[in-house]
This record gives sequence, C-alpha cells and structure tokens, in this order.
Amino acid sequence: MLHRVIPIVQASAELSAELLVVDNGSSDNTEGITEWYSRHFKYRVRYIHEPQLGLSHARNRGMNEARGSVVVYLDDDAMPTRADWLERLCRPVLDGLYAGVIGRITLAPHLLRPWMTDWHRAWMNCTEEYENKTSEPWLIGANMAVRAEVARTVPGGFDIRLGAGALGFGEETVFCHELLKRGHRIGFVPEAEVLHCMDPARLTRQEWLKQAKRRGRSHPFQDALLGKPLPDRVGRDLVLSLIRLWRARLKRPWLLVDKCQAPAWELGLVAHIAFCRAVLKMKAEGFDRTGSGGQSGPALPRQQSK
Repeated sequence: MLHRVIPIVQASAELSAELLVVDNGSSDNTEGITEWYSRHFKYRVRYIHEPQLGLSHARNRGMNEARGSVVVYLDDDAMPTRADWLERLCRPVLDGLYAGVIGRITLAPHLLRPWMTDWHRAWMNCTEEYENKTSEPWLIGANMAVRAEVARTVPGGFDIRLGAGALGFGEETVFCHELLKRGHRIGFVPEAEVLHCMDPARLTRQEWLKQAKRRGRSHPFQDALLGKPLPDRVGRDLVLSLIRLWRARLKRPWLLVDKCQAPAWELGLVAHIAFCRAVLKMKAEGFDRTGSGGQSGPALPRQQSK
C-alpha cells in the first residue's frame, strides 16, 4: 500500500507531516522500499524496525517515535479514498474539537458477500454504526488520529497483552476508554474515508470462526482492564451455549461443508463459548480481583430461521 499512501500524504499541502513505516516482522523488503521513498518525497519517510512482535508493540513504537502534534494510524490494508484524507482526519484534532477521531472505514466492494450482515461488517472494522448514530464513536486503529500529548498520557499506550499477535482484539477499546476516563472527547469524521482492502483469504468460514474464538478470548481480559467484574455462572452458560451451537448446526448440516459462509448467530455463539472458557481459566488462576456477578461478554445475535 505504500505506493498509494505516500502520494496522498504528499498531497496534503496545508500540513507538515512525516510518515513512519513500522516494520513488525514483514518479509517483503519493507526497509528497501521505504528508503527509496524517503529519497523521492518532500515529507520525511522513516523506516522503524520493531523487533517485539505484536500490533500493540508496533503502535506504541510509532507513538514514541512520532515528532508531530497529531499521531495518525493507518493499517497496511487500509487505502484512503481522497487526496485530502490526512487533512480531513487531522483537522478536528488540530482545531481542538476532539482529542482523537476515527475516520470512515468501508469494506472494499470486491470483498462484499451477499450473506454478510452489519455484524460481519462491524467485525471487519466498518463504521456503519457510527454513521447511523446507533453508538458513540470509539477509536479503530485502521483509520484514526490522536493528539500526541494526550495519547502519551495513557500508561503503557496500547496494551501489549491485547491486539493482533497477542490475545487478538481489544487494545483500541482499552486505549479509548482511558482517554474518555480522562475527560477527552472522541469524534467521527466520515469525510476521511479509507477502504478496508483486507486479504480475501480472511473471508473463509475457517477464518471467521478463528476470529470469533479470538474475540471471545480477548473480551474478559479487556473487561478486567476496564474494571468490570467477571460474570458468575459461566460454567452453566458454557454448557448451554455448546448445546445451542450444536443443535443449530445439526439443523443446518450444509454449514459443516460450507467453506465461506459463517452466519452471525454462529459466530456469536462461538465467541461466547470462547469467552466463557477464558473466564473460567482467569478465575482458576485468580485473575478476578474486581468482584463478581456483573454482566459481560460479547452480545449474541439472534438465530435466523432458515
């Protein structure tokens, strides 16, 4: 994506910017490509090697290395759709309206499937719920900007125990919660759009189910970091969820041979089962220090009749 992103940064005439490329285990000559761009563009392009694997390690390294007043994060599979994307994303932060903002994230058209629901698109970081104003905006690392001095007040930055390369998810949620707890405001900038051009291989049924398990495992740890108590009766809930899952699958035997489709109700149950197992493990290890009896965990979508 570098050859597409750098000209967009270059086109931001009203902003002084630098581009940091954090290499976190790539094997595609990232250093050589970055060095070539650094010699041919007016804005500084810097290559940074972060040896500790994990997305949170990479994001924290970028935050610490950044020299500007605003830190912008763009995933390696996110493509800005307009030449003034950077300026649109940064302007509300520079003007003091928000401490952090998230731009619109749209799934690339060639990745859309007829069976996808808003649940699936949300799991691919699409921002429809913010555009429809059904929830308050939270930061998503694929397309976000944060005032540097504010970001650095969060102890440890992005939690290295969460995110890709660790438990899988939740690092942006915990980071955003810390900002909100300090009284900062988060905004949504639909004009600063990117296309999520993820690898189509991630759309297989097997990958969807893997993602559901990672989300479920991440959720109780994320809740604990947010100060939420771990729920009671998860053993019973685990057994009931397993029964519901396999009863539903037996009624739909085609699911077991389908290599693509993963219904939302199935993903929700798989995530909830992983959540319950993670809670039981955390309690067995004495992790729950915040009390008990709270309601927590990923929401379950309703089963759709077939």
